Amino acid sequence: MSLLVSLSFLVWPSIQARQAEKQFFNEFESSYQRLLNEAMFRNERGLIKTMGERVVLTYPTVTNGTYINEIILPKGLSIPGASKKIYVSDEGIITPATIYFKSTNTDKTYIYHIQFGWGRLRVETL
Repeated sequence: MSLLVSLSFLVWPSIQARQAEKQFFNEFESSYQRLLNEAMFRNERGLIKTMGERVVLTYPTVTNGTYINEIILPKGLSIPGASKKIYVSDEGIITPATIYFKSTNTDKTYIYHIQFGWGRLRVETL
């Protein structure tokens, strides 16, 4: 019985970390798509910034205001390299870019390739 309890204390943090990463990527992808849609439909520009341990998406809203969605990276996930700005035009056209996410939880690098134009995301895992 104590072996089972001991093993659960060793495995549980790993499961939690992987789940947090999965939730982060789901939120990033849905927020990214919303940014593209809002920019195109509202004819307003948008911006994606990767800064340290966060990704900030800025886009227009229905009330002609600006919505800022800041997504904090979970523990064990980082964005290697310098900060990056990715612009979305008022027609919903995005500049091509690549965003790298490095995970110490899974020992993988997740590469998000953003296609020029309509901004299709292609995800690659190393």
